Amino acid sequence: MATEIAGNPLKMPNDLCFDHHGNLLFTCPGDDLTDGTGYICCLNTHKKLTKIHTGLFYPNGLAFAADKRTLFVAETGTKWIWKMYWNAFTHQVEQIEKFIETGGLIGPDGLAFDQDNQLYAAIYGSQHILSIDTKNKTTEKILTLGKNPTNCALDPQGIQGLIITEAEKGQLLQWDSTKKGLL
Repeated sequence: MATEIAGNPLKMPNDLCFDHHGNLLFTCPGDDLTDGTGYICCLNTHKKLTKIHTGLFYPNGLAFAADKRTLFVAETGTKWIWKMYWNAFTHQVEQIEKFIETGGLIGPDGLAFDQDNQLYAAIYGSQHILSIDTKNKTTEKILTLGKNPTNCALDPQGIQGLIITEAEKGQLLQWDSTKKGLL
């Protein structure tokens, strides 16, 4: 669908999500946690590709909250999750702010939400998924069998639980839960 932006190759496209209008948002982290040239793109429904946020240190997972407007982005290189508001009509992010520092050996990778606005973040290199209450920022660790969880997703029907990809051992893991995931 897209291989370059403004005549330059995309910088290693990674995680993606769709807004409620069908616009595709995705991260381009590059290959280094410390270079600060990562960005987020939007490929809108008319196939126009634009950068919507730049200057990031390995932007990675991204997910919309239940309001379909609040976008959370994992910045692996700084160990922060950012919160911003997505304007689906102008294709711009607004009110960008640091939300929570995740810690961990490497930092946050993939993100997922449940229908109660609980955010789940795979913390690469730290052997856990961080479950984050987005209202009061309290956290709980969900331990994984391997130390490198890369992504997670909740079954939208609340039957399969939290599905986790783990890179150290090349596993697909399941954590039992009846929480329903957002798509």
